[in-house]
Amino acid sequence: MIRLLTILFCVVGLNAQNINYAKHNIHTHTPKSGNIQVLGSYLKMNDTLDVLNIKESEFGTSTVNYDSLGDMDGYELELRYSISDSLMLDYTRTNENISYGENVLNNNRDEIFLRYNFLNSKMSLINGLSIDIGYVKNRAKDIYIRDLDDINSMLDKVSTDEGVNYNIKIEPHPIVNPVYPYVINDYTNDPSNPTTLGNGLELSPYFSSENLSDESQYIRLLANITSSHLLTDFFIGYKKTKISTFVDSSLHYETDISLQNELDNRNITPYKRLDRDEEMAFFGVNISYDDTKYNMAYEFCYEYDMLFRDNGLDYRDYNHIIKANISKVIDKNLLLSVGGKIMMTQFSGQIPYLYNKYSQTSFDHKYGYMNIGLSYKFNIGE
Repeated sequence: MIRLLTILFCVVGLNAQNINYAKHNIHTHTPKSGNIQVLGSYLKMNDTLDVLNIKESEFGTSTVNYDSLGDMDGYELELRYSISDSLMLDYTRTNENISYGENVLNNNRDEIFLRYNFLNSKMSLINGLSIDIGYVKNRAKDIYIRDLDDINSMLDKVSTDEGVNYNIKIEPHPIVNPVYPYVINDYTNDPSNPTTLGNGLELSPYFSSENLSDESQYIRLLANITSSHLLTDFFIGYKKTKISTFVDSSLHYETDISLQNELDNRNITPYKRLDRDEEMAFFGVNISYDDTKYNMAYEFCYEYDMLFRDNGLDYRDYNHIIKANISKVIDKNLLLSVGGKIMMTQFSGQIPYLYNKYSQTSFDHKYGYMNIGLSYKFNIGE
């Protein structure tokens, strides 16, 4: 796995149609026709890089697997192509592998958008206007929970019957039993004398989140104010997302009829589809400064997201996202860059399928990561 590339582009010309993008792709103006930019990034978060102490302050030290909680590595590949002086195509592939206790969230994201720059003017307050039309797809491998404490925590969430909270736990069989190594006990009525549901569990218990995926379409408007070495781009947009996922459990496949009847009597459904739609409005600003004296480019981007979800999914319905990047020009086409990204409520609005009524409080923390790498640009016909 390539671990060192981040391909970022330098802001070396700030006049309309002479712009070369740095790492960030929030710019109103588009590069000249035939311009191609290839970007590749290595993404990383661990205790060494966590200079803001996000992991400890957000996740605490209560879990046995704290040392790996929140660690991430991944990559990002991006291709930008200027079809004409006013039309640009951008495609990004991102892979994120994030540790959460005994599990690793392996998310892959594909994003493509078309940018049309329909106004360029040096004579007005607003020096440019553009519109983006985009598509994003997130998908991940299934996640299985096998730790007994985590399973029982999940069981608490699904064991709710119209306001009645059951106290049900999966536990090792009190007597060694090779056929039924686990039992499921109901402590609701008598915490000191639980009721065992059915004969016991034949299968090794687990809960799973499966078919993790979402698809989004968005529209984004951009406006630019240009000075001699500074680009300021404001943006506002709307995104609509369709989410497809479901929760499953080994309980769903137990063959003990009496156990299944006990679960049905309590309206406990180990298998449940969680398909839903989500909408998001967002706005922000991207600032790029070109330091020609030292051949450096500095970028800062702020975005605010407002989420509109189904009832019961409003625990965290917003996000603040901050990105910053410093780039050093190696030669006229090659750039070395270092940067980072911070999300105030983690992946809210970024990976929509993570959020459902069972998991929304698990992925709502502050989170961020670093990136480092190189970039290269060229022009067709040169």
